[in-house]
Amino acid sequence: MRRSFLILTFLLPLLFSCGGGGGGGGNPPSPPVSVTVSPASVSLRTGETQTFTAAVSGSPNPGVAWSVIEPGGGTITAGGTYHAPAQAGSFHVRATAAGDPSRWGEAVVTVTAVPTAARILLLHHSTGGVIWNGGLPAWFAAHNAAHGTAYQVSERSYPDAPYPWQNDPYDYWNLWVNPSGPADPARPGVHPLGTLAAAYDVIVFKHCFPVSDVEADTGSPDAASSVRRAENYKLQYAALKARLRQFPATRFVLWTGAARIQSETTAARAQRAADFFAWVKTQWDEPGDNIWLWDFRELETEGGLYLKGANSAGDSHPGAAFAQRVAPYLGQRLVNVIEGRGDTTRLDGNDGAVTTPACNGASLGPGASLQGYRPFPPDSPWNLDISAAPVDPDSAAIIAFIGASRGLHPDFGAGLWDGGPIGIPYQVVDGTQAKVRVRFTAYGDESDPGPMPVPPGAPVEGGPGSPGDRHVLVLDRSACMLYELYRAFPQADGSWNADSAAVWDLKSNALRPFGWTSADAAGLPIFPGLARYDEVAAGEIPHALRFTAPTTRRAYVLPATHWASSTTNPGAPPMGTRVRLKASVDVSGFPAQAQVVLRALKKHGMILADNGSAWYIGGAPDERWNNDALATLSSIKGSDLEVVQLGTVHTANPAGDPPAIASFTASPATVAPGGASTLSWSAAHATRFFVTPEVGWAPGSATVRPTASTTYTLTAQGPFGSATRSVTVTVAPAAPAVEPRR
Repeated sequence: MRRSFLILTFLLPLLFSCGGGGGGGGNPPSPPVSVTVSPASVSLRTGETQTFTAAVSGSPNPGVAWSVIEPGGGTITAGGTYHAPAQAGSFHVRATAAGDPSRWGEAVVTVTAVPTAARILLLHHSTGGVIWNGGLPAWFAAHNAAHGTAYQVSERSYPDAPYPWQNDPYDYWNLWVNPSGPADPARPGVHPLGTLAAAYDVIVFKHCFPVSDVEADTGSPDAASSVRRAENYKLQYAALKARLRQFPATRFVLWTGAARIQSETTAARAQRAADFFAWVKTQWDEPGDNIWLWDFRELETEGGLYLKGANSAGDSHPGAAFAQRVAPYLGQRLVNVIEGRGDTTRLDGNDGAVTTPACNGASLGPGASLQGYRPFPPDSPWNLDISAAPVDPDSAAIIAFIGASRGLHPDFGAGLWDGGPIGIPYQVVDGTQAKVRVRFTAYGDESDPGPMPVPPGAPVEGGPGSPGDRHVLVLDRSACMLYELYRAFPQADGSWNADSAAVWDLKSNALRPFGWTSADAAGLPIFPGLARYDEVAAGEIPHALRFTAPTTRRAYVLPATHWASSTTNPGAPPMGTRVRLKASVDVSGFPAQAQVVLRALKKHGMILADNGSAWYIGGAPDERWNNDALATLSSIKGSDLEVVQLGTVHTANPAGDPPAIASFTASPATVAPGGASTLSWSAAHATRFFVTPEVGWAPGSATVRPTASTTYTLTAQGPFGSATRSVTVTVAPAAPAVEPRR
C-alpha cells in the first residue's frame, strides 16, 4: 500500500534540485531545551509502579536520564518505570535532558500506605469450592509472608441449607434483593447480607453454571421470571448493584458466570451468554464504586464460547489442574481490589503481578488467545497509559489534515471481504516449529535475516490469493519472538518469498535501525497494535492500537523509525503520531465490543503506522466479532480525537555509533560429520544479533551442526545501523573404515 511513496521520496529531490529558491539571512536562534514529564502528578499505593514518559523539545537528542530526587523516595528504571517505596510520602521524579543536563522536567508522586489486613469471605455453591481447593488459602499465606500483610480468607457454602433454586443462576437476587422472596431473612443457611457485610471487608460470590444456557430475549423483561434470558438478568443485576452499594464499607467481588462444555449447550445459547457477560464487564460494572468483577469466564473459555476440555473435569465444572492454575489469579484480583488497583488492573487477575501470564502461556494456532500476555515490557511505548499526557500544540491542524469529519473505521471483523478475512491474521507457534528460509524480493537491505519459524500454512492477510499487502505474522511463544513478513508468498519447498521481514524480541524495547522500514511503513511492529478478540472478551485492550492516514509527513516520531512520504507539510502527521479519544467523549451508549475499543483509545491511544484510509484501526479477524457493533465506531469523528504531544520530530535519521563486531569465532572450527560447533562473538553498540544460515535470531552464542562446510554470517544491529562478519566451520571428511585384522 505504501511502498510507492519510497520511490517518490527518492525522485522528488532530483526533480526540484535544479530550481532556485532559497532563504536570506542567517539562521534563527535555536529554541531553549525543555523537558516535559507525563503524567505531571500521580497518586500511588506503597509498592505500586507507574511508567512516566518524557518529551524533549529544542534538542536533536530525545534521550533523558531518570532519577528520584528524595533519598528513599522509590526507584526508577532507565525506561521511566517508577517503583513506589514502602513508606508513604510525597516524592519527585525527574527526567534530565541527555543533550543538556542543565534542563529537566519533574513529576510529583504522592504515595499512600496500602491496607495490611482484610477479612475476605468466598461464598460458593460448587465451582467456587473447586477453585478454593486449587490453592487459594496457600496463595494468601505465601502472599502474606512475602508482603507483610495479614489478609484472612475463608469460604462458606452459601446458602448452606436447602433452597428452592427456582431462579438460578441469579440466586443472589432472590437472596439479597427480591422483596417478595427470602431477601435477608434470618433463617438457617441464608445469612443476611447486612450481617455478612458487617463481619467481612471483602465478599466474593459467584453464580452456578447454568448461566451458559441463555434463551433469546422477548422484549418483555421480568426481573422475577425464572426463564434464563439476558433481558431478565439485566434487571436483576441492576437491582443487585443498587443493593450492594448500600454497604459502601464492604468491597464486593462478583465472578462472571461459568461456561458449559460444548456438548452440554448450543452455539446460540453460548453466544448469548458470552454477549451477556460482555455487557456485565463493559456496562454494568462501573469504576468508583464498591463492586468489582473477577472474569472467571474468560479464564475458562480462553476467549471462546465454551469451557475448554483441558480446563474441565469432564463436564461443565472446572478441573483440578485448571483450579490450581487460576486460584492465584483470584488471589491477585482480590489483593488488587483491597490495595486500590481494582479499576486499573485486569479483570481476570492475570495482570503480571502473578508470575504468569508469560509469553509461553499463549495458546497455539491461528488467531489464538494470548491468555492475558501483553507483548513488550510494561514501559514499552505500546503499553503506556497516555490518558493524562499533554496535547500537542499542532493537534487541531493534524486532526484537520487527516480528516476532522471522517469517522473511525474498524479494519477488522467477522466474515469475508473481497474473498478474504477482514483484518490482519496471526499465528502462535512454539519452539517445535521448524525455521525456514525467507527470500527477500524488494527490501532485503532493511530486513532481518532468517531463517524464521513460519509454518507453510500460516494465514496470509487477505487470503491465499490476495494481491494486497499479504502480511504474515507469527509469534513464537517459546522464545517470545515476533516475526512479521510483508508481501509474503509460500513456496512449494516450505520456504517463503517476501518483500521484507522484521523480527522483534517481545522481551525488549530495543529498536531496529533508524531509517529502516518493517512489515509496516513506519518501521513499527504490527501485532502489538492489533485489536484482538481475546482482549475485548476480557474487557480491556491494554495497549495502543495502530491506524492509518491517507497522507503522512516525511518525518517520524519514536517509536516509529521510518517515513514513507515526500510531503513536508507541517500539518501532515509524521509516522508514529499518537492520537487518543478525548476524555469528554461519552462511550456508555456504545455496544460492548465498541466500548472496549473506545476505552483503549482513551487510555492508550493509537499510533500512526502506515499510509491508508483515514482513521482505519488495525485488528485481527475473528468470527466472534459483531460487525454491527464495531460499525458504530464510525460515529466517532476525527474531531473527537486529539494528538498527544509529539516530542522530537525526526526529519533526518539520528546519528550515533554504529555496531562494531570485535570478534566472531567458531569452536571448534573443524568438526566431524554430525559434530557441533559453538559460535561466539563480541560487539559494541549492538542490541540485536542474527546468524545465517541455520540459526536466525541469536541473542547469545549459537550452536550449529553443519552437514557440510558452511560459512556463517553474524549480523549485529543497533539503532544506528548494522554490521556483519563471517566465519567458516569446516566439516572434515569421515575417516576411512579400517579392516579388522584376522
